[in-house]
Amino acid sequence: MAEFYNKGCGKCILLDERKGFMLIAAVERNEYIIAPSPVEPDGSWTWGSYYKDLFTAVAEYQSRTESK
Repeated sequence: MAEFYNKGCGKCILLDERKGFMLIAAVERNEYIIAPSPVEPDGSWTWGSYYKDLFTAVAEYQSRTESK
């Protein structure tokens, strides 16, 4: 896990990264984000799907990253 700062979300933790996606915890906002990888040098990403519930975020992340 890597910590980084995002201008809009504050302190973030990269929970997992695979198959072109990242699962991020936005600590200060109590949110989970699925975004394309890698994170930019300034701590940003181009788009993201935001979730308040970890279970829902993980299920969606697994759906997007599972082998088909």
